[in-house]
Amino acid sequence: MEVLVMALEALHEEAKPLGLEVSWLKTKVQVFGGFLDETVQYGLKIVMVCDAESHYMLNAIPYWGREPYNSKRTSHWGKHLVLKLTSNCGWSGRTVTADNWFSSLPLALELKKAGMEYVGTIRSKPYIQRSSLHMKIEIGESVAVFNHEHNVNLQCTRPNKTKRVHILSTMHHIPTVVEKKRTNIQVF
Repeated sequence: MEVLVMALEALHEEAKPLGLEVSWLKTKVQVFGGFLDETVQYGLKIVMVCDAESHYMLNAIPYWGREPYNSKRTSHWGKHLVLKLTSNCGWSGRTVTADNWFSSLPLALELKKAGMEYVGTIRSKPYIQRSSLHMKIEIGESVAVFNHEHNVNLQCTRPNKTKRVHILSTMHHIPTVVEKKRTNIQVF
């Protein structure tokens, strides 16, 4: 795995990435034997950081279905994986995009300290204020909530009657993130 990552990094030096994407790749390899837990027996998952333009894999970690026994982490597992994947590269000025399994407000702030920006969907609890969760939003409309303390923007969109999508961003600091539909702005 390390040789593959080194070879892809060598290929990637010419590509100049604009952003990073953290995503899952589920292999179709069947794993047999009792030494692995049941979640691995249907294939291995590999957490990767990929260039957004060229789709080259820059770094990868196999995910075994749970954290290692010797792990002494105190943070969210998704945050731990993203920080580990982006730690050994000098990617200052790049943008990390990820889904809500990896996302958290502490992760976005940690990446901001390292000189990277973050955009991604985020789960509603525990990072979003209750007032933002319960406000009425018409279908197809959005509400942008800006947090001055952490300098982050949260956009809440309602695509249908039963669903809300929350997007956390450390790079959008003006209320023009949403286009074509009306956006209400709240500042806290």
